[in-house]
Amino acid sequence: MEPKTTKKPSRKLVVFKRELPFYLMLIPGVTFLIIFSYLPMFGLVMAFQDFTPLRSFKNSPWVGLKNFRDMLALPTFWNVVGNTLSISIAKIILRLLVPLILALLLNEVVHPKFMRMAQTVFFLPYFLSWAVMGGVLRNLFQYDGMVNELLGRIGIDPIMFLGSNTWFPIIIILSDVWKDMGYNMIIFLAAITGVDPALNESAALDGANRWQQIWHITLIDTLVYRLGLVNHQWSLSTAVGMMKSVVSFILVVISYRIASKHFDYQVF
Repeated sequence: MEPKTTKKPSRKLVVFKRELPFYLMLIPGVTFLIIFSYLPMFGLVMAFQDFTPLRSFKNSPWVGLKNFRDMLALPTFWNVVGNTLSISIAKIILRLLVPLILALLLNEVVHPKFMRMAQTVFFLPYFLSWAVMGGVLRNLFQYDGMVNELLGRIGIDPIMFLGSNTWFPIIIILSDVWKDMGYNMIIFLAAITGVDPALNESAALDGANRWQQIWHITLIDTLVYRLGLVNHQWSLSTAVGMMKSVVSFILVVISYRIASKHFDYQVF
């Protein structure tokens, strides 16, 4: 009588059992993502309806592309598009330059305690939610806020910062840069500390001063590293939001294609 042979479990089953705890840990995050990120996307149907909350999605009449035609006919539409593009471009540039400059400066600091304190101060705004950040900015720049109070003490009339076509875009851009500069600075700093010290030593022997070393060695390596790694008329407002998402998607695709072609950066 031949002995019975036990069938070994398949490799896929073994891997699944081993990784099962990790899949279970993903359930809360995936559930949160589906509820708050994917289910609301069904609201995009409002862009193609004459929607009112009292009639709901089911009973609101379909109007096709009428809301998009109304959007393009708005007298301020192209002005809004231009403002959005200019603000986005300014954010991209400053969110690259400001953290890079901070990282370069911190890399030159010789006192460890001061460096750790500076990193904490710069990184702190990253942990603030935009709701908290909005409250802080409102209290600072409103007509009777702290900034206008300080200006009044030196004889300058109050400025309507949050209602000014000149000042409000600047506040939007700088607040975005300020909030995320600490995180981006850490990424740059990690890249800088990974630069081979022998390169700086060789450059020094060749007569390069400190600024020349930063520009030709530290800065270039950091840029390559960064570029290699690296959002009551319900229906009309939904159409505008959808168009904004489409434009954003196109800009992301263009950026991805450029990064993939020139810097060998690929996500997929």
